[in-house]
This record gives sequence, structure tokens and C-alpha cells, in this order.
Amino acid sequence: VRGNDWRSLEPGELGRWSPTERVTVVLPCYMGQAELELTFAALANQTYPSHLLEAVVVDDGSTPPITLPAGASFTASVVAQERDGFGLARARNLGAERASGEILVFLDCDMIPEPQLVEAHARWHHVEDRALTVGFRNHADFDGITAEDVGGATNLAWLIGQRRRPVTSPQWIEFHMTRTRNLTTSDTDLFRVASGGNLGIRRDFFQTVGGCDASFRQWGAEDIEFGYRAFNWGGVLVPERQAVAWHQGTGAAPDPAEESSLVEQRDRLSHLVAERGFRQWGPGRSFEVPFVTVAVNVAELTFDEASEQIDGVLASTFHDLVVGLRVPERHPERVRLERQYGPDHRVLLTGDLLDEVPHAPVRLEIPPRARLLPTAVGSLIKGLEGNGLVRVDLQQFGEVRLALTPALRRAEHAGARDIWSAAGDLFGERKMSAAAARVKVEANIFAGPRRPSRFRATSGSQGRYNLNPMWSPPDPDSLPSAPWRPVNPPLSVLIRKAMSKVTRIRKPGDAVTVARWALRGLGNVARRARRVRQNRRADRRAARGAAKTSLTTLNVPGWVRVAGGGDHLPGAHAFRIKDEGVELVVAAAADSGRRRVEDVPFLRVGLSSGLSESPPFDHRRFNPGGYRPVAHGAAIETAPDLGSSEDRIQTARETLAVSIDRVDGPASA
Repeated sequence: VRGNDWRSLEPGELGRWSPTERVTVVLPCYMGQAELELTFAALANQTYPSHLLEAVVVDDGSTPPITLPAGASFTASVVAQERDGFGLARARNLGAERASGEILVFLDCDMIPEPQLVEAHARWHHVEDRALTVGFRNHADFDGITAEDVGGATNLAWLIGQRRRPVTSPQWIEFHMTRTRNLTTSDTDLFRVASGGNLGIRRDFFQTVGGCDASFRQWGAEDIEFGYRAFNWGGVLVPERQAVAWHQGTGAAPDPAEESSLVEQRDRLSHLVAERGFRQWGPGRSFEVPFVTVAVNVAELTFDEASEQIDGVLASTFHDLVVGLRVPERHPERVRLERQYGPDHRVLLTGDLLDEVPHAPVRLEIPPRARLLPTAVGSLIKGLEGNGLVRVDLQQFGEVRLALTPALRRAEHAGARDIWSAAGDLFGERKMSAAAARVKVEANIFAGPRRPSRFRATSGSQGRYNLNPMWSPPDPDSLPSAPWRPVNPPLSVLIRKAMSKVTRIRKPGDAVTVARWALRGLGNVARRARRVRQNRRADRRAARGAAKTSLTTLNVPGWVRVAGGGDHLPGAHAFRIKDEGVELVVAAAADSGRRRVEDVPFLRVGLSSGLSESPPFDHRRFNPGGYRPVAHGAAIETAPDLGSSEDRIQTARETLAVSIDRVDGPASA
């Protein structure tokens, strides 16, 4: 399954397939004997084969104790636990422990299932072993409706309609279904709808996830926390519209006591559910379950180098993270690293963060020589939106990679050799540049012998230069970038970003955050526009000053498009006026190009002029944009006169066609 697109699965059609696996319906119950009678009557009316159906009732300390209704056509048992607060999470765990079925369906004891509910859940678990099937519920008053009425009904909706009872349903579930297109989008909070009152899962996957958190002892949120962990273990959330149950009692919204409890539980969820919308990120805040785990391998680093990398990560403006250190047993400075970082609660000495911190939703790995700037983690997280993997290629120094834990878990479960690449295949992959990701490579890796100059003087007449055979051209991506200029994103990008922000609004506080973001954005746009105007005015002033200068050596004019004599310029005789692209001709003393290039400033070099035939300019100033070399002998192209320096640099990268092999006289000057 790619992402959470459950539509690619092909389960059996209801009533037209042959089940083979046993299903256990787990029914937590507290003081609900009367409600359980109707629920059992509906379970006896299921379309799923009765010999493959089991019910386990878990009594959460009821007085008097819960007893099994008589006349069940399926295997049933009851098990009790001591009352210790609201014990729903513990009851579900106990029921799963006592279950004999390979598939579990959790159903509250006051929920009356439609006849096809168990079959609707089970058909998905026959084709996907990590599915979480999410059923739906309606609320209605069942007073006066007997177990015989329920057991004889082929459609409970029809039964309720005949009694003209009002029907309600939780609208918050339908809101999230609409927002996520029935759980098929790339949103990372799909687990919100995993209500434990009508949920299906395989027993072995339930155990893999760790079951429900038994420390929840008051009403609300235990099913959301379980859904979050299951989703992060690579679970596929499947909304099953045919798995409908009827809650015995009106009122789909929590009552005041439940709402008060839910507010308190949300504060607890902020530490257990690492998802925006459940916690408020801020400087210095840490949580029980971090959002990002950062794996750092210090095997090849000294203590000082490792400290620089680790401290850089911990200094990130995105604080909700922990660092995992892989320190080999034979590392010469292992003791220092353990004593320096072992007591830090944001640093773990571990070899596998997926096992040590299994519920963090994002995993980041950085190579030994990479250094993260303070905003790097935040930039990488933004790049991860809508994808399962982000890669930053640092060439020979490795790569920085960030992935969703669900994507890695899904790839691991599928048996992929390279779980990172498989995660990108399953959830989408994005490549970012080091500049965009705010990642740099440690500067001292270049320490060592001085790199030889590209040109060296050889024996013979003055001005003879040969290409140094030890020199190799730098990788274009490692060349210095052009000076930063403020650029506003296209309007379409801003609209998409704004819509993304709006659709993530979950509560009034989110709306306030979005409004502040919009105001900051408008201010940024205004400031960028002002800077662009200032830069353009500065460029025009520089251009006017350069126009007054016809000859120069160390300070190049606004843009030297052609440097060379007329004898070796292809088609030089065609250049008659400056508008055709030639601003300056630099020629050796004996060159005759003067006769062939007219109306263009002409600079003679050589002994007679007092100017050396060596390059008369600082290449770092002349080449600020890192012009990329192209094939030798390419024809000179006419370039338009452009106003801003950004345009000049961009056009130069596209049109510059100069490659020097050797300089040994006027003909190749």
C-alpha cells in the first residue's frame, strides 16, 4: 500500500467470499448487563460464520458482576478485572490476551452491531496484516426494543426507522473523513478517527504495537493514543462504511463530565502523540515522545568533531528532538563521549533509534561530516510534507536523509533491503539541495596540501601558460552560489501553502496561529519588494558608472561577455556594434583583430602596454555565480543586455561558452 491509499487493496465482496480465520470480538463492560443483552443478540445474527466467531467480555469491576447472556450461538467467555479508575484500556488488553482469534474486533458493550459488521472488518484483515479497520456508529434510543427484536432484524437502521427514533452520529468523524478524502491523503494525523469502540486489527499486530496504554485511568483519548502508535508502526487505516454499530443512547457529543476529562487528557496526549495539533512547539520545550530522532554516527569522528556535530543539532531552533549516538566499543574517546552526553536527557547512547524511541514519527540521519545550521531541522521537516523521505546529497560526504517512521516501518515489514529507498517508493521522495536544507559540510575536511593552481608558467617566452595536469574542475554544485537576493514565491505556491495551513486548523488556537503566519507573510512580501527596488536602483547606478568606463583591468565592466582577440573569435567580423553582445575585446600586442571588430572598446595587453598577458582579474570577483564550463570550441552567443545582476548571472550560466586549454600566444589569447 502506497501511503495510506487503502483503495489498492482488494478484499472479498460482502457475502461472496469465504472466511478462513477466527475473529474475537472484545467487549469491555462496566455496569452494562442490560446493554450487553442486545449486543449479544446482534452478534448471534452476524453474517460471519459462527464457528469462526468468539466473544470475550471483560468486566471492569461491575457490581454485581457481569454474566454472559444465554443462548449464544458462538463461543463466549467473561473475564473480570479489578476496578482501578476508568479501566477501558486495561480491559481491551486483557480481552486481547484471552482471545483465540487471529483477528480482533473491539466493540463497546453498549454498541449493537449491524449483521455484516464482523464480516466487513474481517475481510480487510484477510488481505492486509497491518490494517486498522475503522467502523462507524450511530446513536439512538433503544428503550422498549428487546433482544428478540434485535436478533430478528436484518437491518437495524430499518428497525430504528420503524420506531421513529431520532438518529445522530459523531460529526467530528465525518469532518476528518472529508478533510482526508476518506483517509487517502498524505496527512500524518489520520489516526484521529481510530475510535476504539468499533475497531478491527490483527492480534499479532496489536501485540507488536504494544496494546493499549494501561496507564490511562480516566475517560477519553486512550484510543487516539493507540491509533497514533499503530499508524507509526506502518498500519494502514481503512474506513469501513459497512461496519456500522448502534450506540444505545442518544447524544453523539461528550457530556460535560466527559468533556472536562477530555481536556485533561489532551494535556497528556501532548506528550504521547508527537503531532502538530496535539502539542504546542516552542523554544526549549521537550516532550516524552519526541517528534524527531537524529541518528549520529561518531565512529569516524574525534571527540571535538563529534561534539561540534552533536551540539549543532541540539542548538536547533526546532527543539522537539533527541539525538542518538552510535559510539563503537573501540572508539578511543568513548568514555569522554559517554560522560559528556550520557546524562543529557536529549541524547541517547544507542545503536538503533527505531527500537529505542519507536513512537517518534520522524527519523533523521546525518553523515559524519555534515553540520546542521540552526534552522536545518525545521527546513527538512517542511520538505517532508506530503512525502515519506527527504534526501540531501552531499556527494562524496554522504547524504542527509529524513523519513517518516511509518514509511520505514512499512518498508521494514515488507522485507526491503534498503528501507530508506523503499520508504521513498511507498510514501514519496523529495530531494533538497544543501542550501535549501540549511546543511553544510565541515570546513576542516579540506585541510591538507594546498590545491595547485590551475595555470603554471612554463619555459619559453613570457606569457606562455599550460594547464596544470593535476588540476580538475570543481563540481558545479560546490561552486559559490550567487549573492542572495530576496525573491517572492509564485502566487500559486502561496495559495497552496495558505490552503494547506487552513485545512490543518483543528481548534481556535490553530486559527490564531494561521492568522499570525499570514500577517508575517504579508510583512515579508512587503520587505522583499522594498529590497528588490533598492537592489534595482543600486544596479542601475552601477551600470551608469560602468558605462563611463571603457577600459579596465582589475575591475571588470558590468559584464565582460567576450574576452579575446578578433583572430580567434568565431564570427568576430559580424560584431559591429555593442548591442550585438560584445562589450570589450582584450587582445595581445601582435593581434590584428582591431581591423575586424569595430565600435567596441579595445584593450591591448603585452609588454608594450605594461599589462601582463596573464588573466587581469580576480576570478572569484569575476565569477561570483560559478559559471559552468561547456564544450571547447562552442560558438559565442549573443546575450541581451539585462538590468539586474541576478539576470546577468543566470543568463551567463546559460550562454557562456569559453573553455581554456592553454594560453601560448596571440592566437589563443
